[in-house]
Amino acid sequence: MMKNLIFYLSLSFVWLVAGCSEKDKSGNYSNGVNPESIYDVQAYTLNDSSLWRFPLQMEYTDSLLVVLDYMDDYYFHVYTLKGEPIGHFARKGQGPGELLSANQFHLSEDRDSLYVYDGVSRKIVMYKLNGDYVKDLLFQEYKIDYTLLPPSDIPYILYDMLPVKDEVFLVKANQPKLRYGKLDLTKGEITSVYGDFPTGCVAGKAEEVWSVFSSDTRTCLKPDCSKVLNATYIGGILEYFSVQSDLGLRADTALYIYEPVYGLAEGAVPSYVVGNENTQLGFEDVYATDQFVYALLHEKGDAAAEPQSVMVFDWQGKALRKINVKQRLLRLCVDEARNMIYAMAADEANGYKLVSIPLKYFR
Repeated sequence: MMKNLIFYLSLSFVWLVAGCSEKDKSGNYSNGVNPESIYDVQAYTLNDSSLWRFPLQMEYTDSLLVVLDYMDDYYFHVYTLKGEPIGHFARKGQGPGELLSANQFHLSEDRDSLYVYDGVSRKIVMYKLNGDYVKDLLFQEYKIDYTLLPPSDIPYILYDMLPVKDEVFLVKANQPKLRYGKLDLTKGEITSVYGDFPTGCVAGKAEEVWSVFSSDTRTCLKPDCSKVLNATYIGGILEYFSVQSDLGLRADTALYIYEPVYGLAEGAVPSYVVGNENTQLGFEDVYATDQFVYALLHEKGDAAAEPQSVMVFDWQGKALRKINVKQRLLRLCVDEARNMIYAMAADEANGYKLVSIPLKYFR
């Protein structure tokens, strides 16, 4: 059983900086956040009988909850907003509409289509989510031609493809030649739109720093496509970017909360960071709306426990509120129209359970 730990750091401010000095990197970190207000809220169980393996992400539509969790040979599992299971889709395999890998997914603006990047098969698959869930969903596949990537001596890792409009995607990769890129399927080209990494804030070799800000991170596009954020899991750093014309990115600000301390995956090329006994975990999950950024941020020293609160930031990096739930939370999505947070919480009996958290009392 995880520790029941609520550790609140009453700091006078959170560091908001665009870069860090090479000197005394650890001195640039705030080691906590100080929100304007704190609330205690009850979470309500929707489903504690389904057996989840390890949920990676969740989303909502007008009538459904979709959970990414590879189990029973399918990657996606569908529930009503009350938590009742409906079905599943995206079978594991190499056939049409099947996947060999899936780590994150994204919904279209109208929330009736789901996009997922399969890095093993090197393709994006778009599934149409109908109001009445059916077993065989309509889908469309887009093959990714890696020869379109900018020339580099360092192997590319493409972590995610975020749909922007029509057949244009924001590419999330692993190195300065393509940290973020623009994939235009119509033109058949991939161009770099941002290549900088905040190397001055993390101790380590260049490839290690790239991994801190790329692997096991959460990258979200603001629904109106005006901003992008990136949140690290190893250490706690939250970066904000503005989207310029032609999908170019400009760094706005960053919150340096926990210093990344890590180990390295043995034999990985390029270098790949992993947690060790000295690692302070940062952002377990992040969800972006046009108004706010909702984050599951680990408390200082809780290396073994999922966060028990939801931190709410604005798009300028200001910590607005902390919502204490007193349940260990792994994943979340936020329906502001219904004033509801849906989350996956730890459950002693079955591993995980689906819960709802009302927002109406503190928005």
